[in-house]
Amino acid sequence: MKTSVSAADPIAATWMRIAADDIAREHTADELCILAGSGLDMNRWRVPAGGDMKMSTFTGIDGDQYEQSRDRWRRGLREMLANETSAGACFHEYANVYYFNLWDEIAEAVAEVQ
Repeated sequence: MKTSVSAADPIAATWMRIAADDIAREHTADELCILAGSGLDMNRWRVPAGGDMKMSTFTGIDGDQYEQSRDRWRRGLREMLANETSAGACFHEYANVYYFNLWDEIAEAVAEVQ
């Protein structure tokens, strides 16, 4: 689900918008994963939640080719590891890690951030 009205498609319902600010403030969920990129500043939702709701970010790693998936994976993983406002990240198309055998890229990205 998206937090942006401009990205939502209420007619086809392929993307639905959620009122993440309200969900954070009312504590109606245990965790929010905001579909906006792994480097997103999560304080926008953490503050209304009083700082005690788990907030994570999202990054897409889909690509038709190895290089495209590898580069998206590296960027997303680096951003996630460096993001002090996020409790983690969700990776869409995670099967590409297996399909394109990105394990070395994961180790390299982790080593760079540490």
